Amino acid sequence: MSQFIEVVGNSEEGLMRVTRLWLKSFMQQWGEVIQIHKPPTSGDPRKDVATVRFARQEDAESAVEYLRSGYAVLNGTPIAGDWKNAARGGRPSSGVLDYDAPVVDSRSILAGKSGARRKSRSRSRGRGGAPPPPPAWRDRSDSRRRGGGGGRSHGRGGASERRRSGG
Repeated sequence: MSQFIEVVGNSEEGLMRVTRLWLKSFMQQWGEVIQIHKPPTSGDPRKDVATVRFARQEDAESAVEYLRSGYAVLNGTPIAGDWKNAARGGRPSSGVLDYDAPVVDSRSILAGKSGARRKSRSRSRGRGGAPPPPPAWRDRSDSRRRGGGGGRSHGRGGASERRRSGG
């Protein structure tokens, strides 16, 4: 896999009239393009940058050589390109991150800058012992089936009760 190449527009329009697919087909004349990123136009031509990555470093080197020459034109838009470097600003590429580095964020500051977690994250608030039992839920459908308290009759002797008792 090659290094990233930054492609910019060399006109007042920047890369406004260049699509991602046009750029990909233009760059494939030097080799297999495995990744291309062209964000939507920001409105400022100096900030419009596309990145391209080739499968082989040799292909990327020949593409960068041509893009540096100043002769590259894509659908009427002059373009230029060079290697992407981290010194320009922004975050480093995803392959360069140090996951073991300490992170200073709101959680670490709240925890006392030590990076250690608090003692307990349980809901018991330090009472100890087993967690409280779940609340006893009453299933109303059971009480209706058993004839205990459910329904409308309320012991007043409705028509259905009279039929059962025979009276």
